[in-house]
Amino acid sequence: MAMLVDANLLMAILPCGRMSDMHGALAVWIADTLKGADQMPVGKTITLLVTTDMLRDYRTGFGRNRYDTDTPTWARFKKSTNIRKLVGHGTYFTICKIEPASGGERRWRGDKYDKAYFEALE
Repeated sequence: MAMLVDANLLMAILPCGRMSDMHGALAVWIADTLKGADQMPVGKTITLLVTTDMLRDYRTGFGRNRYDTDTPTWARFKKSTNIRKLVGHGTYFTICKIEPASGGERRWRGDKYDKAYFEALE
């Protein structure tokens, strides 16, 4: 399962304040979410897809919402791509950095901050 998570949703998922392990906090959120699932996935990987622009949007969101993410913490989060964390029942969570599809430049008519998410979805 692959997820694209908007910066505003990420802020709702992660606890506010001092953030020392964002990758771990996301894995805990997924594990807690799976506890309430009707059917547990077994042997699957849940992947958060990110691009450079999305990571930039996350960092901006953290700053605006008074999350305490110092440079070393942020660097660990960016480098944690492709590290799998067990979230229960043989199911893992990972973060994967992707590149948006290249193609003809189209005029974007929506919110400039959402462009990165739609490019990644494409």
